[in-house]
Amino acid sequence: MKTKLLFISFLFLGSLSAQITYVSSDYAAIGDNFLVSQTSAALPLFNFVQTGPNFTWNYTNLQPQTQETISFINPNDAGYRPVWCLLNGFIFNCVTQFNNNFNLASPVTQGLALPDFGLQNVIEHYRVSANNVQARMIGAQVTANGNTLPLVVDYTQPDI
Repeated sequence: MKTKLLFISFLFLGSLSAQITYVSSDYAAIGDNFLVSQTSAALPLFNFVQTGPNFTWNYTNLQPQTQETISFINPNDAGYRPVWCLLNGFIFNCVTQFNNNFNLASPVTQGLALPDFGLQNVIEHYRVSANNVQARMIGAQVTANGNTLPLVVDYTQPDI
């Protein structure tokens, strides 16, 4: 009995040191927000080669230069479904086809303004499945000479 208990204990302890597995269901969901920090000023202070057993990374001196919040929304709320459906010929089954292709979206940028041209409300559209996460389309409001039109671009090969 002690041998079996010892064997089970070793199996349990061995699983505690296993590598972390990141699956597509761990990816963001509608309503999630993530604060992303970027830095480069303090990087010379860190030795990225030094690592291994009993090594602890200390990030107390690492200060962000920029921070942004990445949000994930319902692609139906992004405003590009009607244009996507028209461009792909889905008239009577638009909602079903759109929902089969996209189930998550994320604003990429609020906009870019140039003289007589601009992009606003740029949103990436994803399909999250049990197997992977695919970026499949990007939508934007394009302004040219005072006229604003929605534009969608389907990726010929989804970014997985």
